[in-house]
Amino acid sequence: MATKYILDLTKEEYRDDFMGIAEFDKNQPKEFWQYEARDKLVEKLELFLSDAQKYKGERAKNRSKTWLSHNAILVTGQRGTGKTVFLRNSEVMWQSFCKLSSNPSSAIYFLDSIDPTMLVEQDNFANVIIAQIYSDVEFKIKKNSSDVSELLKSDFYKTLKILADSLGKKEEFEGYSGIDKVLQYKSGINIEKYFHNYVESAINILGCDALALPIDDVDMALNRAYEVVDEVRRLLGCPYIIPIVSGDVRLYEQMVNIHFDEKAYRSRSQNQLCINKGINLSTELTDAYLTKVFPNQMRITLLPIDYIAPTLEIKTSAKSEMYPYRDHVRQVHSQFYPLCLNEEVLEGWPKPESAREFTQFVRSIPPHKLDLAKEDKDIAY
Repeated sequence: MATKYILDLTKEEYRDDFMGIAEFDKNQPKEFWQYEARDKLVEKLELFLSDAQKYKGERAKNRSKTWLSHNAILVTGQRGTGKTVFLRNSEVMWQSFCKLSSNPSSAIYFLDSIDPTMLVEQDNFANVIIAQIYSDVEFKIKKNSSDVSELLKSDFYKTLKILADSLGKKEEFEGYSGIDKVLQYKSGINIEKYFHNYVESAINILGCDALALPIDDVDMALNRAYEVVDEVRRLLGCPYIIPIVSGDVRLYEQMVNIHFDEKAYRSRSQNQLCINKGINLSTELTDAYLTKVFPNQMRITLLPIDYIAPTLEIKTSAKSEMYPYRDHVRQVHSQFYPLCLNEEVLEGWPKPESAREFTQFVRSIPPHKLDLAKEDKDIAY
């Protein structure tokens, strides 16, 4: 039986909260179109939550030992497929699943989504991640100060200070020499351990086992794309953090390839053999790098609109009146080509290629307006 989808025109355009417990009922029409991707996301979150809980047990035995896991989830799709909407609904997807399965939804704490396009030039993405965690912990401390022990607070601020001191810039090492310079570099080498300690102290206060960090729209911040991917590899490999990154994988490939191109060879070189080797090396490094940061089994591809439109129905009033999208298209064709409605004419009619184009098209020419146009000549014109 084909899955039915709904486009509800009675909702305000800014409303993108589509998820709920009812959406998990296979017999109900889907207002949230990417339900297969949702099931994959929930499955991955369950898996990584289990890993985080085991890691917490290992850390209790030896806190100086750290591990890295490549657990970044990549939500990929072409422009306009609804990646941002998917990310904004990810927390509700998890909560709805937990209510049905009687799991504690608080086991994963969802941080606010980070949009790299909102970063100013001087912002360091690693600092933004640390500040995001700090902001949520500080809010929890202020809101429930009596519930958070002084020991946990002290441990959190201590780990934050140590981590902040170790995140020095390269220029800060230039004023040192000899043993002082060695000690400064030693601090930088231990960043991974300091970051794990910081995140661990944060989740103890937040009362969870793992942090989910959505990172949105990196494909619109092309100059920051490699930096974001590298921080996901370097810092967000901590098993306590589950990065959920959105973007078109082809754009990631392009921007990472450009980064390695700049390192692998010089375009001004007169040695064509060296340039050709550099180009091949850059391509190989790009594939290996992205496969490491975003493993293939962790990539979730959103369905294009062509898979959704055939069984989609449009809701135009609170009376639950539905218009099948196929019928709506026929009405549009009849309105614009009343005297020559044939296959040759319809062949040139542009079809929406993404969810964004699709919803804009339906909102521009809604079905109930076409009904009114049959009676009202002004509307028809």
